[in-house]
Amino acid sequence: MLLPLPVRSMRSTDSMRALCLAASLCDRLVLLRHGRVLADGPTADVLTSHAIRALYDVEADVQFHEQAGHLTVVPVARTR
Repeated sequence: MLLPLPVRSMRSTDSMRALCLAASLCDRLVLLRHGRVLADGPTADVLTSHAIRALYDVEADVQFHEQAGHLTVVPVARTR
């Protein structure tokens, strides 16, 4: 079980690291923003650049990393 992260007190790189860790450990993710479900399902379906933009207001590059064997999330730019 992963607990919600206090986004306001975290840098975006910390949030992205947490998402990469979740991608490496979890088969399924539920993304919440302000108590509302943004996405729920298999990690590969949920962890998308669109979902990360909606969750953190950050443009991110989400790709499968062959050597790591899971998705990786790289922040590219803030949207606000």
